[in-house]
Order: sequence, then C-alpha cells, then structure tokens
Amino acid sequence: MFWKKLFGKSKMYEMSRQESAQSRQPIESAGSCPDEEREYDRDFRQYLSKLEYTVHSSESTSEIMMESLKTACEFYDAEFSGILIADIGEESWAPVVCYNRWTGNHVSRYTKETESFEGFGRWVEAFGASTPIVVPDTSMIKAMFPDEYEHYERLKVDSLIGAPFGEKPTGFFVIKNPRRYKTMPDMARMLAFVGMSTYYLQELQQSEELYDGQGADDKDKDLVYINILGSPEVCVGSKRIDMRKYSSMKSWMVIVYLALKKKAVSGRTIVSDLWPNVDTVKAMDNLRSTCYQMRGKFQFLCPEFVVSENGGYWFNRDKVIVLDTEMFEMYLKKAKKEKNHTLKLDALKRAVSLYRGHLFDEQCDDSWISNYHYHYSKLYAECITALLDELGLEENHSEIHKYVVESLSISHGIIKVYFWLIVSTEFISGHAEAVKAAALAKADLTEGEYKELIRISGKYITKHKG
Repeated sequence: MFWKKLFGKSKMYEMSRQESAQSRQPIESAGSCPDEEREYDRDFRQYLSKLEYTVHSSESTSEIMMESLKTACEFYDAEFSGILIADIGEESWAPVVCYNRWTGNHVSRYTKETESFEGFGRWVEAFGASTPIVVPDTSMIKAMFPDEYEHYERLKVDSLIGAPFGEKPTGFFVIKNPRRYKTMPDMARMLAFVGMSTYYLQELQQSEELYDGQGADDKDKDLVYINILGSPEVCVGSKRIDMRKYSSMKSWMVIVYLALKKKAVSGRTIVSDLWPNVDTVKAMDNLRSTCYQMRGKFQFLCPEFVVSENGGYWFNRDKVIVLDTEMFEMYLKKAKKEKNHTLKLDALKRAVSLYRGHLFDEQCDDSWISNYHYHYSKLYAECITALLDELGLEENHSEIHKYVVESLSISHGIIKVYFWLIVSTEFISGHAEAVKAAALAKADLTEGEYKELIRISGKYITKHKG
C-alpha cells in the first residue's frame, strides 16, 4: 500500500526521534517544561499512529495529504494547515492544498494566488538551513521584523509554525494559529515529509495524464520543440503538452511571446506588451504567478521551462529550443533557392507540414502579435501557392486536391488554392463538381478576383483537358 511504500512504521518513529533530537534544544530554550514535553511525546506517538491507521491502506494521494493536514490541525489545536510550494527562481510561493479546521473546508487558495518572497527573509534563510520557522506570538517580532509582521497581520496570523521541505518539491508545511505546542515543530516536520512527498507523487501522477505520449528517449530529453503555428504546444521526445491539456491562456501568451522574440526579455517589457492596460505592479504579479504555475505544470516535461535570470525571462538554457516558426522559414528559404524540382518539392512539403494553423489564432487580434500573425500568414500563402504550382508541373491532381483541402481548413482567400481546387476537382470528379467548387470560392473573393479565377482556371482546363 502507498502508506507503507512512503515509509514503514519503524522508519517513521526513527525519523521522529532524530528530528526531535535535532530540535529539542531550541525548543527547551523557548520555554517548554518537562510535563509539556512528556505530554507532547505521548501525543506525538498517538496522533501519528492514528494517522497511519487511517490511511495505511489508502492509495489516494489526495486523501493522505488531507489527513496529514487534519492531523496537524488537531495535534496543534490550530485553525489552519497547508502546503506552500516555492519557486526559488521566481522568488515566490503559493498554497497548493490547505485545510481549515473550523470550517472543515479544503481551501485551494488561502492567500493571494502567489506571494513574493519580499518581507519573508527569515523564511528564505530557513530553506537553506532546513530549519523550521517558529513564531509563538507574532506581536513579539513586530519591532525586529516589521515586514514579516505586516504579512502576518494581513493574514490574521497570531502564531505560526513552518516546516521546510525541498528540493522536489520545495516549500513549507505551515500551521496557522496553533494553540498548543507552539514552540515544538517536530510533528510539523514529520507531517511535512508525509504531506509533501505525497504531493510530489500526486503531481507525478497528474503529469502522466497531462502529457500526451510516452517518456522521452535519453537522446531527445534536451530537445524542446515549441510549436506556435496553430494551437501552441511544447514537445519533448514523444511527450507533448498543448492547450487542450493545459488551458492557461496567460501561460501560452508568455511562451509564444518569448518564442517570437527569440531572446531573453525583461519582465517589465513583457507585461507592458502583453497587458498594456494593467497596472505595472499588478501585471508583474500576474507574470510571476503565471511563471510559477507554468513551472509546476511543465516540471516533468521540461524542468524550469521558463526561467528568470538577470531580470530577463527566457527558456531553460540547458535545453536546445527548436521553434517551428524558424524551421518553417528555413524550409521556405531553401525551396526558393533550390533549382531541382524534387528537392524544391520536398522543402515545400516540409514547410507546409509545419504550418498546422495560423500563428496563435486564439490571440491574433492582440497588438503584440498582430504583425507576426500577418507575417506568417503571408508566408504561408506564398508557401502553399509554390507547393501547388510545383505539384501542378507533375499534374498530380490527387495530391494537389489533398493539399488544397488541408489548406482550406486553415485559411481562406488565397486565389491559387481555389484555382487548384477547381482544376483538381475537374480532373478527378468532372465538370459538374468543379462548378460547385468554384461556387465555394465566390464567397471568399472579390468580384474582380472571382472573375479572374474563373478565367484562368477555364483556360488551364481547356489547355490540359481538351
């Protein structure tokens, strides 16, 4: 069973004794008495045994996490317990699962969506030192740590215990407003191991559902394909995540924006382009929150997918980033230079195969992307026209018709596509069907364009069929 796989009973008690030995001296200096320590040791064993009994046969990661949070609240007679996951690179954290003892509710977001590390200097130090944060009375730190106290006051925190856990995941198991054992973090540290190890397993399980395909081969793990021609997606080996699986529009906006810029961009530049009508401070919070959530979703596909370094955001520099926009333009340029028909045709087919749809159509009207959208739409029209004309030299009407149908599912208004639609239909299905095909073009073209289309298609058919 999962609980036994996580740790056996003997290991559990061994860890608790080790944790207790490491932290007992600071606890005693904080004012605990022998009677309280004896009561604490007794309750420690009882509550931990009760937790094990409750979930020992459970395979549900959600149940195990929630029971560990409930146990924390009951043991410390606390109002609230939760797991905060931190993003060191983004210098922010957010609650991922919480439990409110008084309401009995699972609270998915207790503070802001993300909190900056600003004002939490002692907490950051605790990460590195792997020591718990113990605040038996927040009013006692007001003078010494005013910024930290201000956060506590905003969140209505009177007392608090925070047990760090990291590196995968990195965060804190937090007990808010404990009314007993306020200076004794051993149980919090034990439950941090249970809760956050379970959280990590849950993230791993959910990632298997999130990503299409199987695991990446070792030779492919450092190649990250970012495809933004069409609905955006990110691929590593045979694994892929796209907007169907991960629907955060803000995340995909950041990914597409960076892919188009092809270089690191400062946070302020990003938010001024993506959210020009949003207050800069709020927009920067949006960006941090977006990158925080994105890293969690991408961690098993490409760890630290988007990173912040020296004030700029870019993709993980340890990976080789391959953009479909660059590949598309490369094949099109190659086709333009190529004189050999077979090689030219091959380059054009490769370019067209990369164009799954117009550039990030979901946001094509936004000012930051409109010029790029027009640029690649124009290149596609040029590319599909060249491909159909090249196939026309072979009079391969079946293949021409296949590419025409695919093109019309992506774009309308390209005259040469309608031309080859009429011509291929005439040669495959006859004149009556070609007339119907011509009627389809009429709705998408101006009167002058339509008349010219009928003239040149009729001339071609007469020449090659007559």
